[in-house]
Amino acid sequence: MYKNKTIGLIIAAAGLGKRFGGNVPKLFLKAGNNLMIQTTVEACAACGFFDYIYVVTHPDYVVECRNILPQDVVVLEGGKERQDSVAIGLLALMTDHPNTEYVLIHDGARPYVKTKVIKSTLDHTLQTGAAVAAVPVKDTIKMVGPDGITTPDRKNMFAAQTPQGFEVGLLRKAY
Repeated sequence: MYKNKTIGLIIAAAGLGKRFGGNVPKLFLKAGNNLMIQTTVEACAACGFFDYIYVVTHPDYVVECRNILPQDVVVLEGGKERQDSVAIGLLALMTDHPNTEYVLIHDGARPYVKTKVIKSTLDHTLQTGAAVAAVPVKDTIKMVGPDGITTPDRKNMFAAQTPQGFEVGLLRKAY
């Protein structure tokens, strides 16, 4: 419970990390003293904002996740794409806890999320119905169009990250 609101968390962790390479998904490599997925769940749980935590992982890693994560964390088999996995997590959360008012979605591969980032995203979500953590773009971006190549002003550009927050009804409507 946060500010008298029921809050759920869905951790999207079904990717195999093919761009990363390696024999196992990066979520199952060490990050600190634990596997990355453990570190991510611990960082999110430590803030104390979430009533329910759902981890949606690759079918090959459901059993491993259930063995290494706390028992109060629900582990589900994910879908083909990230949006499918989030939909699976949202459906399960709403089936199990239909009175959940807000949900944050976080990437399992972002283990070092800070409480202040979670809190800021959650506060903005409660104020506006939806919010996303973002950082200013540092790279120079080029846009190619019919008039040639332009360089947009990066002071107006941000890279979206996670968590992403939503009022549950809004997210359900989007799906």
